[in-house]
Amino acid sequence: MPTVTRSDCTQVDLTEEWDMEYNGSNFTGKLIHIEIDFNACQGRNNRNNDLWAYSARLYDEGRMSAENFGTIGRKLTNDHDCYHSTEYNKQLKGYTTGYEAEKDIFTKVAGRDAMYSMEPMGKGAFDSAFFDQTLTAGTTPIIMRVCPGCKSTHRKVSL
Repeated sequence: MPTVTRSDCTQVDLTEEWDMEYNGSNFTGKLIHIEIDFNACQGRNNRNNDLWAYSARLYDEGRMSAENFGTIGRKLTNDHDCYHSTEYNKQLKGYTTGYEAEKDIFTKVAGRDAMYSMEPMGKGAFDSAFFDQTLTAGTTPIIMRVCPGCKSTHRKVSL
């Protein structure tokens, strides 16, 4: 199951009527009427129809173990953007935010947000990196743009 920030929660309330007969040695039962009502689950702090809040209420009441509540919390988060779950899963897979270019092929000239590590190069330094290093390398790409937050087709572009 993917990590999600919210899931609806429906509680089923049943009302049943049974006709019971006893023949002197055994009981037999026959269901004669049933009503099924679908209602919003009652969650913590009056957050109804919310599966995480419902689970939290069960945990608060001692009706759910910390282990089970933790298991739910790894898939159904309460932080509205899955930040903690995303960071946890990146760590499990050995991923880090950012990008490290091959230093013997590329010269970093600028970066922002998670890719920021230095002030951008000035014009002279950029011209030197561009003309002296990349144009003499033959088949080496002249420019590579990396954008981790862009759509997949634009995350890494080499010219």
